[in-house]
Amino acid sequence: LLNATTRRDVPGAIIGMIGVGQDITEKRRLMEQEALLFQAQAANDAKSQFLATMSHEMRTPLNVIMGMNDLITETLLSAEQRTFAEQVKTSAESLLILIND
Repeated sequence: LLNATTRRDVPGAIIGMIGVGQDITEKRRLMEQEALLFQAQAANDAKSQFLATMSHEMRTPLNVIMGMNDLITETLLSAEQRTFAEQVKTSAESLLILIND
């Protein structure tokens, strides 16, 4: 950073210059790092918000599937149908564990 001003004589002619110089390389580097950190935090916050929203949106229909499957298992089912219903239950419970993490 360089800040300078002209020096003039009484009639106003420029007779010199007065200046102050300062190395702001480190300050600029720190500002850039701070900006990158802010961007990373914003991206992380957006990701967290997205995951929270998606897990909520997935949990609602999954709970319906699990509830309906429970109702189905309380009816008279063939052995094959009961196996399918148990597979649905196991898969839904596994998915719910993933969503809740």
